Amino acid sequence: MNTLSNRQVVLRIAAIVATVEFIIMLVLSNSEIYLNTFESALLDILTLTVLSTPLILILVIKPFVRAKDDYQSQLTHLALTDHLTQLPNRRAAIEQLEIFIASSSRTKLHGAIFILDLDGFKEINDSYGHNAGDVVLIEVAKRLKSRLRIDDIAGRLGGDEFIIIINHLGDNEKIAIAEAEKIANQLTNQLKAPIFYNNIPLTITASIGIKLFGLQSIATEKAIIDADVAMYNAKKSGKSCHVVYSSNSNVSISN
Repeated sequence: MNTLSNRQVVLRIAAIVATVEFIIMLVLSNSEIYLNTFESALLDILTLTVLSTPLILILVIKPFVRAKDDYQSQLTHLALTDHLTQLPNRRAAIEQLEIFIASSSRTKLHGAIFILDLDGFKEINDSYGHNAGDVVLIEVAKRLKSRLRIDDIAGRLGGDEFIIIINHLGDNEKIAIAEAEKIANQLTNQLKAPIFYNNIPLTITASIGIKLFGLQSIATEKAIIDADVAMYNAKKSGKSCHVVYSSNSNVSISN
């Protein structure tokens, strides 16, 4: 991105003013209309203002402001995006989760958090190197995004752990859980397809912990912790499955 420096801005403004003033003086010097010194100076100032102001606005100020805005947008994007997968990073995902939880509390519609951890990712890294691991993470991110609805969010928390935030699952808890489980099954099956690295098929699966939210207010970190607990229970249950968190019990559903 090419951003005008302060020095370039000043030079451009000076060049515009000087050019316009030169043209004005040239016109006045060849004019047959007699003006006294005061009138000539007043006409010069007014003409210079009228002609140079829009030129400065179009050629200097607008490009400068646009470049600054673009630069700020890029900084914001970098601060909130995982550089490898281009998914929202942990900070952005948590901010979005806070919005979803607040919205669900108002609308009395359930939502769900999925904490997803890849099974066998360390073995891929150890056997084929970190480049292979990066390929896996990028492909997993693409697959997660392809299976989600437009209002849902997928993000990367770090390492091989992802977060998915599902919105608008309805006001009935049982139906909301069933819908969340349906999405979890779809994601699990989607991730089972081989990922190719240098023509080598790499197999990956996922363990998913699900935490429902909605009718009652819940702290963001508590919701994530609950989903994380459910995910670890999915790992213990044999992996490649999901567990729905419950305050009474954790129920594992294998695929």
